[in-house]
Amino acid sequence: MVQKVYVLVLGAGIVGVSAALHLLKRGLKVALIDRRPPGEETSHGNAGVIERDGFVPITFPDSPKKLTRYALNRAPEAHYHRTVLRQTLPWLRQLRAHSGSVAIDRFARAVDQLERHAVEEHYAFARPVQAELYFHSTGWLHLYRSTASFAETDAELHYARIFGARYEVLECDAVRVLEPHLWPVFTKAVHWLDTEFVSSPVAVTKAYADYFIARDGRFAIGNAKSLKAKAGGWLVAIEEERYWAE
Repeated sequence: MVQKVYVLVLGAGIVGVSAALHLLKRGLKVALIDRRPPGEETSHGNAGVIERDGFVPITFPDSPKKLTRYALNRAPEAHYHRTVLRQTLPWLRQLRAHSGSVAIDRFARAVDQLERHAVEEHYAFARPVQAELYFHSTGWLHLYRSTASFAETDAELHYARIFGARYEVLECDAVRVLEPHLWPVFTKAVHWLDTEFVSSPVAVTKAYADYFIARDGRFAIGNAKSLKAKAGGWLVAIEEERYWAE
């Protein structure tokens, strides 16, 4: 049996469930497909952070010292296998080409348009299903071990001031008032005040999925690998059923 919908959303993590809900709110017939129940893959244990920072993207290393650390796999934020270096060279060239000031400015302005609405958009879904209890307006602390590492935040803080993202620069003693169990191995911190923390990402994802289903959205357990083009649209096999969408 083939069931026709307007959109297929493959993957019922927080992104897939949120996208499906937004499409449903626009009056479209939507089927949400995942091989497991909603929120039980990556979204089960993600960081639970709704950011109001991160205006400067990861860029190509701008000094020989940094490049050497990455090349020797001595940087905790990045790791690679030498066997795949050749395949990643085209991507690295693109990263370098998009690491200039013009590209960074374009990224910052685009991501701001997403982030400035993110918290209110989450609450619009969370309130009807009583999931707002998982949201906490505690902000987010970024710690810096040295004056040099803190100085690298200049561009980030510059864009925060332009976009009106609230933050505080704190000395070590002030941070330990907020978090007394932190060992004082840092010199400064930035407290991003508009960032929200979600204590149970999986509970929020499942609550959104229940909201989607209650509003007549369709959820089905199935494998996205069955997706194929057919009859001018897309077909996914779900056991004995088929879902087709434009």
